Formats: sequence, structure tokens, C-alpha cells
Amino acid sequence: MLQEYIQLDAVEILADRPFTDPVDSLQDVATLQYMIERLGQIMLQPGVVPEHPRPFVLFATEAEDRYHRMAISQLEPLLTSDHLYVVGFFGKRRLEADRGPVNGIDEELITEFPQHPHLLAYSTMQLPCGNSCNLVLFSKPQGLAHWAKSATHTRAVALSPAYYSHIRLHNAMLPGGAKSYNQLTLLRTKYFDFSDDTTWAAIREL
Repeated sequence: MLQEYIQLDAVEILADRPFTDPVDSLQDVATLQYMIERLGQIMLQPGVVPEHPRPFVLFATEAEDRYHRMAISQLEPLLTSDHLYVVGFFGKRRLEADRGPVNGIDEELITEFPQHPHLLAYSTMQLPCGNSCNLVLFSKPQGLAHWAKSATHTRAVALSPAYYSHIRLHNAMLPGGAKSYNQLTLLRTKYFDFSDDTTWAAIREL
């Protein structure tokens, strides 16, 4: 994706790109808080998450039978860390897009979790609109850069223009750890629009 971004202020809305509306980001934050809350509920159930293997993948069902997958790489830091770093991914899928390649590379990403020392968990949940979102939790901020440098992650990024019409990519922090999910603080959002022949990108720093 592009390295140069159009700068958006805190409340700016682009009429020709309505997915940049800050209200949508607030809704995304609420969704991420819910996903972290659900992850915490699962982790605290005795015997649900075994010590091995890692990553451990489990599934939950949301309202309207919506899909929710949680992949846990490191349980102890998830339970005890008093500060977590969060990535949230929200994309609008193209109606004609083939899910197969995305599913395949997603499985590869989970398999290589042990190569990322600060990556704690990765969740994917289907939204009521039919699209899906991703939540990634890290114990340290450098974990985000390590994840982004993964060759598999780079291949996943390269699939985005063919699969999504636009994307919101959030960076946030969680003071207090997973138990304080309602304190999720949004730091920045990157926007990508693939609807034209070229990729449009913008960033909002908070």
C-alpha cells in the first residue's frame, strides 16, 4: 500500500468517500471493544483454552449465526498485561470477490504466529452487514512492525485491491489490558480506496 497519505483532521468528512466519516470509526471502536470483551470471556472460562497447542483456534457464534473465530497465541500476557496495542481492520468486500485466496493466506498467518513474539491474539468476526473485521492484539508496539514485515502479511496486503473496495485500518491502545476493553483509545486510522484504477490513501491522527 502507499506510504504517502492525505492528511485528514479529526472531524473531516470527504463527501466522495463516505467511509472516511469519523462516526464509522467510532462504530468500529465499539465493535473492537466487543470483540476484546468476548475474547476475555472465553479466556476466563476454566479449561476452554488449553496450554497447547499454540496458536489455539476456537469459534464462537454471534447473533444471527454470525461467524467469530479467535486465535490465541499467548494466553498469559493476554490475561495479565496492563497495556495492549491494537490493530483493527474493516473492509468492504467486493460482491464478486473470491474468498478462497483470502481464507488461505489467513490460515498461513495464524500458522506463523510463533514467529511473532509480541503477537497475542487474532480475531475475525462477521458483521451484520455481511463484511468481516479483524482484531489483532500485541503486548508491545514493536510487535506491529514485526507483523507488518512478515512475507505472508505482505502477500495478504497485496490481495486487498482485488478483494476490497475500501478499507479502514485502525491503530489503538488499551491501557489496563483486556479487562479494560471499554477504555480502548483510537490513535490513528488509515483509509484505502481501491475503487478506481489507482489506490487512494489517507490518514487521520488523533
